Amino acid sequence: MNYILKTRIIFSLLFIQFLGLTNANATNNLAIKLDVTDLAQGMLGDMQAAAKLSKQAHRFHCTVGFIEKINKEEVATLAASIQAKLQSKLTTALEFDVKEVSRPFNSDIIGFIPTTESENKLIEFNKIVANVVQEVTNGRYTLNAFTSTNYRPHISLAKVAVTSPDNALISFKGSLDAKKNETNRNGRFFLKLGTVSYTVMR
Repeated sequence: MNYILKTRIIFSLLFIQFLGLTNANATNNLAIKLDVTDLAQGMLGDMQAAAKLSKQAHRFHCTVGFIEKINKEEVATLAASIQAKLQSKLTTALEFDVKEVSRPFNSDIIGFIPTTESENKLIEFNKIVANVVQEVTNGRYTLNAFTSTNYRPHISLAKVAVTSPDNALISFKGSLDAKKNETNRNGRFFLKLGTVSYTVMR
C-alpha cells in the first residue's frame, strides 16, 4: 500500500471520528414561553400591520426561561417534560398588564413592558420555571443569567434596527393608546398568558 493511499485512509478515519464526536457533543438552546391567547394573537398581528411590518412566523409570547447547551439527543424529551410540568402549575392564566411599549434593553426589539404588578407575577412564575428545570433535569441544567438573576419580562412585537426611524415604535404606541381608551377598558390593556410552549434553537 503506497504512502498516498495510507494517508487518505488515515485522513478518512480521522474525519469520520471527528464527525461522530461533533454529533455526540452537539447541543441546542431551549426557550420556555407563555403564549398570548389566540384572540390576542390576531390583535397584535393587526398592530404589526398598522406599523407596516410583515407578519411574523412565530406566535406572540413572553419568554419565562432560557436554557443553553442542552444535549441534542435529549432536548426534545426534556422540553416536553418541562412544558407539561409547568402547564400543570399554571392553574389560571397570567395577566400581562401593559404599561408601555418601548425598546427593552435599548435593543432593536420593540416590545410591551408590563406594569409593576404584572412584572412581579411573571418574576414569581420565572422562579417556578427555574425550580421545574432543576427538578426535571436533576440539576444538570439551569436557566441562564438573562432569564434568572436578570429576568425582565416583555412581549416582543417586532425587530426594527435602532438606526432606523422609529416610525414603527410610534405606530405601536398609537395602537396601545387607542386600545387603552376603548370603552370599558378603564385605561388598561392586558393580554392573557395561559399556554406554556417552547422553542428549540441551535
